Amino acid sequence: SMIRPPITTTIKQENTLTPQNKRRTHLITTVTLTIALLIQSISTTFLTVLWPLLSKDLFSLSAHTFGIITFISSIVSTGAVASFPVVEGLEKVGGRVRCAALGFGV
Repeated sequence: SMIRPPITTTIKQENTLTPQNKRRTHLITTVTLTIALLIQSISTTFLTVLWPLLSKDLFSLSAHTFGIITFISSIVSTGAVASFPVVEGLEKVGGRVRCAALGFGV
């Protein structure tokens, strides 16, 4: 005779957020977006003010070479923005919260 495996039932949990979990989710979202805005503002300041000076002094780059680097930077930034829908769809990455944070970082 055949031995049957025990029947297991799966219980589907509802995705309900308690007020405490909602507050925690809002806190995580706020912290993530605040850090992203801080990084974005620091990087923008660095790139617009310091990068031309550093590239000329440290690397002896000409205006032409610096223009090429700036153009490549624009292409990379555009590619990052274009990838947001893909990143948002990835649940392993964190979905919408991280996608929004990345949006402020570019």
